[in-house]
Amino acid sequence: MKIEYLDRFPLFNTHQTAERDAYTLCIILSIGLTVFTPFLSLVTPLPTLGWVVIIGLIYGVTALVIGRVAIGVYVSLIVSMMFAANIPLSSRGYLMSMTRDIGPSIWFAHIPLFILLFVLFVRDKEQFLQVHKSELFLGIFVGWVILASVVTQPTRLDTALYFALFVFWGGLVFAAVRRVHQMLPVSPRTTMILVSISVLANSVFALTEIFHGDSYGLTNLGELSPEYTDQIAEITFGSITLPVGTFVSGFSGMSFILASIIILVLPFVLSSLLGGSLRIQIIGAASALILILVLRFTASDAARGGALLAIGVFSTLTLIMLIKENVSTNRRTLAIFLTIMILCTGIVLFPSTMSGTPSEQLPQQGSQSTEEQTAQKESTESSSAVEPSDISIPMFDLSNLGPRLQQYTTGISLFIEQPIFGIGGANFADTSQKYGLTDGLPIHNIYLSLLTETGFVGFVLYMSFLATILWQGMQKVVITTDTIPLQIAVLAGVLGYLGFMFWDHLLFNSIVGSFTFYTICATLVNGDQ
Repeated sequence: MKIEYLDRFPLFNTHQTAERDAYTLCIILSIGLTVFTPFLSLVTPLPTLGWVVIIGLIYGVTALVIGRVAIGVYVSLIVSMMFAANIPLSSRGYLMSMTRDIGPSIWFAHIPLFILLFVLFVRDKEQFLQVHKSELFLGIFVGWVILASVVTQPTRLDTALYFALFVFWGGLVFAAVRRVHQMLPVSPRTTMILVSISVLANSVFALTEIFHGDSYGLTNLGELSPEYTDQIAEITFGSITLPVGTFVSGFSGMSFILASIIILVLPFVLSSLLGGSLRIQIIGAASALILILVLRFTASDAARGGALLAIGVFSTLTLIMLIKENVSTNRRTLAIFLTIMILCTGIVLFPSTMSGTPSEQLPQQGSQSTEEQTAQKESTESSSAVEPSDISIPMFDLSNLGPRLQQYTTGISLFIEQPIFGIGGANFADTSQKYGLTDGLPIHNIYLSLLTETGFVGFVLYMSFLATILWQGMQKVVITTDTIPLQIAVLAGVLGYLGFMFWDHLLFNSIVGSFTFYTICATLVNGDQ
């Protein structure tokens, strides 16, 4: 009741809608954490976490004063899930023995997530306890992973159980966001705007990393540590030469993670070019160019492919809807849209010094220490001695195609051995070493990962979750005269992300990538857009 009282009777009335106040709160917290906190922690003796607390207090007081407590908690979840910052609950060595974010830790986003779930439960217990069928599929999948792990006793039972917990956290985010749309004055479109603002804030910080040429070492905020960063290539435009590498990460934990969440929001940002005022179109155009520039410098060619897929799907679906509904577009809007689409495509395809590199074979033996191997786990563009092959694509770097194919071959062999239960969640990195793969990397393909690690049953359960989300999104596409349907933009982003995940694994071991993905998926399962 106290929460409802504060929401109803603010100490200061902004005379704005709940959604506009949510945007204001998001901008305050995003700027505070991505601009003021990094700057002040670098120029003052107060440590980074001290400034996080101060910014958090300022934000909390602001939400309290304007009477937006529940919405303030939700916005803090959206913003904080972009930060790969955690409190480890075990030794560093134990955590590094697992894949990326799997393991015992409390992450930045956990705090507002638990508070939000409590707030929603208190507001309406009956509605809170209503389970959507997509949540049911995801819940059964988590239970299956636990059951299969107990039955098969995988190479590392602890990793399998922590993997189940990792997916469970993502499911809680999905459930919380879906309930927010039902129980708070926040629409799915508002959620997409909040996520886009947060991703854009991280991308603007990543721009400074590009010109800096490395990360700043703000690991307490989720930035990739300088000792683990890698400059992969360079991009030259006229007299300007800039580095491409894993350090272009913002606070997401790594460049490839930042690229993945950019793909998720890019079509939605592009959709702003087709509706609204000239001011909105200019903001959308500038935002789209920043996002695509940062993505190009993240050194992930798989992400470039995902971005092209997202742009292609969005353009195609939008064109079909405009023709089908006979919706006219003025010349200015059409010119802006086509110009930005061409620029985005051109930036994605712009070559670097690694473009045209042929595929290579993964070395079977290595002399690196455990720490060195872990430091390079996600830097999949390494420069180890390799045996080149003849496959190449002019504008892309295929140096990792050989290692990927070796992973896939091993994964298929393991699936044939354990087709029902799999080898255990997130266990490929350890189990594959018995088959000659000494890199200790997870399968860079979430679909094969599901088959190999959770078996055919796990694969069907998780794919049923995805199919339910996508099907409901397509069923609810409704076009109006003033806006492109939200579902078209969201579907394009999700499909681009899932295309990227055909060559990567971040959905199953990155808190930032996972939480953002489930948040955006939740916007597809609500009727009122």
